[in-house]
Amino acid sequence: MPLAGRTPHTVRNESTEDAVAFVVHAPGAPMEQFMRAVAALGPEPSMEQALAAAQRSGIELLGPIP
Repeated sequence: MPLAGRTPHTVRNESTEDAVAFVVHAPGAPMEQFMRAVAALGPEPSMEQALAAAQRSGIELLGPIP
């Protein structure tokens, strides 16, 4: 389902079964930059580190999933 830019959204699995989400970001460069920056932080980056990486990449994280 396409979403307009700057539309708050999340992806979550509400079942007890494993699930796969296929997400396409366009343009993809900001999200790729963010994902690479977070991956470079190691296996368990802090929320502060992830938020800083998001800000540097132009990604806005809104907070915990309601």
